[in-house]
Amino acid sequence: FTIGLVVINDDGTPTLDPVTGSQLEAYTNDHIQSFARAWTGFDRAKSRGNIEQDNSSSNRIDPMKIVPKWRDPFPKADLDDGFIGDRYMLCADLPAKSFLKEGAQYKLLGGSPLPELMEDPSEFANMEYSVLRAELSSSSALYDKLHNEGSYQLNVVLDADLDCFGVECQVETLRVVKVGMVYYEFVERPCVQLGFYNNGKQIMLRQNSRAGTMCANPDLFAAREACCREDRYKEVRNAWMETGVTYFYEGERMTYHSAKDRCVNYGRDLCLYENVMVRPSDDKWRKGYHWTNKDCRIYVKVNKEGDVAIVHDVSSTYVDNIPYHVEEENTLNWFRVFWNEGIYPGSSETNSCAVHGCKTMESDGSCLCKTTVTDRVVFTDLPSVSKEAVMSQLFVGTLGPQDGSTETTSIDGVSVHMVGGVIDINTVFEIDDKGRKFYLKNMLSTVGLEGWTMPPQIYEAEDATLSFSTIKQSSSSTGGFYVEPGTNSSAYIEWDVEVPSAGLYLVSFRYALDKGPKRLDIEVNGDAIMQQPVNQEATIVSYGSSPPAEKFPLQRCEGDCDDDDHCE
Repeated sequence: FTIGLVVINDDGTPTLDPVTGSQLEAYTNDHIQSFARAWTGFDRAKSRGNIEQDNSSSNRIDPMKIVPKWRDPFPKADLDDGFIGDRYMLCADLPAKSFLKEGAQYKLLGGSPLPELMEDPSEFANMEYSVLRAELSSSSALYDKLHNEGSYQLNVVLDADLDCFGVECQVETLRVVKVGMVYYEFVERPCVQLGFYNNGKQIMLRQNSRAGTMCANPDLFAAREACCREDRYKEVRNAWMETGVTYFYEGERMTYHSAKDRCVNYGRDLCLYENVMVRPSDDKWRKGYHWTNKDCRIYVKVNKEGDVAIVHDVSSTYVDNIPYHVEEENTLNWFRVFWNEGIYPGSSETNSCAVHGCKTMESDGSCLCKTTVTDRVVFTDLPSVSKEAVMSQLFVGTLGPQDGSTETTSIDGVSVHMVGGVIDINTVFEIDDKGRKFYLKNMLSTVGLEGWTMPPQIYEAEDATLSFSTIKQSSSSTGGFYVEPGTNSSAYIEWDVEVPSAGLYLVSFRYALDKGPKRLDIEVNGDAIMQQPVNQEATIVSYGSSPPAEKFPLQRCEGDCDDDDHCE
């Protein structure tokens, strides 16, 4: 396609730069780079028998399919100083059980249970396996719409909201549903997942040693349950899923809060687990990404040009288990953002990383900063509302007016829907522009950057002052080495840490113990700030699942407890 080289006015004349008088270019190399990323991740559809083709397996008839792991997932700037996806609703704002709401779409798959617009394991289609499917009851209103008395339609759009029945009431979203002997794929309405959010929760793959540890928005269907209590050693080692109890169809996704509720009802909770196991059949294809109870944050790296790369600040217990595209040292996925007044960390010597409290990356000189998302009301009164003002200042869409809204008279082609007659964050602006109808939230979402009083630093044990401790090699340790403290009571590891000023600082330790509990005290400037009990026998000896209660009475649930009856 082509859009021409210069921006033109409605009468066809070139638009001129008000300062230089030269013609405005329609796009730049930055736009080309951004748009090119929108075309990543495509692969040809699988071949089928009812089309003519050469001897290859390439299907050149059907639309190409997006392969998620090949896709560039980051924001992409458009030609109008905004982003592709502006004015679409947020996925986090989708109505509850959107698959039952008016406008929900379903695509006929026929006899195959594998979706065409999403990706599921091929084992889901293997009839030799026991696969839990979202099979609709014949008493369901959704079943009636899709079954259509046996006259199945290629595409079905719900013309009204439906009540849930059976499995529909137990889940937050659907992927593929079985209707009689055929399958339909639920096609979610277009929505945007923001790259920046507050209150993130860590997700991991079935083994936390795998490269999949990331930070996720807890309000999205980003992962699954993995039930365990963090004070139970065996549960942390192997978190549980149970077919038909903690999940209701293979591949089900849910929000963090739903995953937590499922596990609490199961008698457990969420935790930072080691492995995930499925009852009764522990097949790896039944697993995916799973929620943990660990908080996480979104950081950014800012380069000299003002482009940013997203970094996930997550807890890593293994080397290389954070995907490179969100890992602090390795990510090169830079994208354009729009800075207030064009000022950003590292933009000049007087506006350096250190001025903002951000960390200077040794590898490329970029600035690593924390992020915070702030939402604020844009319009506070009716006189300030106009079509131009709304289209230039509101970028977050919504499904429609809020419940309880009343529509005012149209102002400059804009219908204002207010709740209680007040213009606030619940106000929705309805507008027609270039043949499209938009519902826009009265909200501007801004990403702010924060630094640290002292930028984060990593201190390796092998670089510290050691007493009665040994440096050993290991490929799984950062830097390739680790320190094994000796059993001598005088053994210690000591770091010299300089801080800019007296105060409270967050310190965390990464360590591994192979042979049960070990006494470790922490001192700062010679003063003990954490000291474990001196009782060597109770601390070092592991009694497994049968501790002698008469000798070691436990509070709930203090110690290594694996069952409720182990605790007093």
